[in-house]
Amino acid sequence: MEWTNWLTLGIAVLGATLGVFNAVWLIRKDTVRLKVRFVTLYVPGADVWTGAVEVINTGYLPVTINEVAFHSGRRSKTRAAVITDFLQRTQLPHRLEPRTVVSVAAHPDILGNIDSGRFTWCSTSTACETQVFAKIKRKKR
Repeated sequence: MEWTNWLTLGIAVLGATLGVFNAVWLIRKDTVRLKVRFVTLYVPGADVWTGAVEVINTGYLPVTINEVAFHSGRRSKTRAAVITDFLQRTQLPHRLEPRTVVSVAAHPDILGNIDSGRFTWCSTSTACETQVFAKIKRKKR
């Protein structure tokens, strides 16, 4: 094979690779991507510890968070929804812009339920009916 054939093959492979990469990027760009995790917060004014669900929008689309809840299991139908933020910083539903984070604090009684094993999962649901779960990893203080 001559060098012109190798050059043509190289350019064709590069074009095909970039085409696949761009197709995957466009599909991934238009999807809702959230990360959910449980955090423990200390409230200095009230001198109390409380639990919060932190929702991170890692995607490129703005998302509206409708509900934050705690579950006894991932597939459990019963849940304890957080109606209002204990610290009164966030009001649900909350519009979460791309690459931003919001924490919704629950009542301090939630830590007792988590320590007793009643709640082992936390979740968030969006206006577009996407639900994201996270296992609660609690460290003993």
